[in-house]
Order: sequence, then structure tokens, then C-alpha cells
Amino acid sequence: MSFRRVFAIAGALLLSFPLGSGAQSPPVAAGCSVPPRPLSELTALAATPVAASTPGVSLTIGEPLNIEQYGLIEQTMEQFIACSNAGEPLRVYGLYTDRYLQQLLSLERPAIDQARYDQLATPIPAAPGEGAHLIEIAKQRKLLDTRLYAEVTITYPSVPVPKTFVVLFVQTTDGLLIDDIMGELTFSLP
Repeated sequence: MSFRRVFAIAGALLLSFPLGSGAQSPPVAAGCSVPPRPLSELTALAATPVAASTPGVSLTIGEPLNIEQYGLIEQTMEQFIACSNAGEPLRVYGLYTDRYLQQLLSLERPAIDQARYDQLATPIPAAPGEGAHLIEIAKQRKLLDTRLYAEVTITYPSVPVPKTFVVLFVQTTDGLLIDDIMGELTFSLP
């Protein structure tokens, strides 16, 4: 993983997740209905060695998406934004595949433990009008490796211009999980 990609992902995550203290969790914020990842899952993923990364991601275009897949991408990204704006990182983690979350946890400092989990479990919502906003989901396609691809544009109040990310999704029986968020878009599928 390149330094630029790690920096872009870390920056996006930091903008989404202010830190707090304490362990009480208020009711789920409007639009954020994803169950939070439990500490046991996070510590197990963090303790598992991260597999060696492959040299580059294959973004070979496959077939067009069906209407249900389009809707699932939109629902997943709306949940991502709602949970991020609610300051609920453990619920956002519920939108990630184990593989992707394991990669993120390997970068987490301090490492996940009960104290860190309690910080992450304390919602710190964005002030009204200060949250991220989903601007556009474009160029959705199915890749030959069966993942779904979308170019997602998000605005953050603290960043002067909208940011476009490539987001890869894995389809499960329960919907979609985010399998990768690639830093600020430097390329685009046709």
C-alpha cells in the first residue's frame, strides 16, 4: 500500500471519526442502523497478521450492475455517511469486510484494546451542518473479480473541495460490505 494511499484513507477516516472518552452509547443516530463491531471481533482481526498485499488492484471491468446492486451501493454509502456523521466508528466498521478492517486496524495507533474501544464507542456526532455529505455515486460497475466498483464523491466541511474515492464492495447475503476505499481519485474507469 503506497504512503499516499494510506495518508488519504487515514485522512478520510480522521475527518469522519472524532475521538472521545467514556463508554455509554446513546440511541442509534438517524440513518445509521449498522450494528457496531464488538471488541472481540476487532481484537481478533487486529491479532491476525495482515496478508501480503498484491501488487496493484485489478479493476478489470465486467458486466453492468443490475438495479438492485445500484440500490445496495447507494444504501451502503448512505449508511457510511450517516454513521460517520453520527461519530460512530464502530458502526462504520460494521460496513467493512474483515479483510479491509484488518488492514485498517493494522495501522491503528494505539492498538485496539478496551480503553480504545471505549473511546470509539462514545459517539461524537458532527455539529449540525458540519458533517460529510454524499454528493455523487458514479461509474458503478461489476469487476471481473465479482466486486462492485463505484466512484464516490463526498464533501467534508473542513476540506475546501469535494473528494472522490474509488470504493469497492463485496456482495453478501445481507447486502454490501466495503472491501476497499482507495484514496483520492487519480484515475477513473471509462
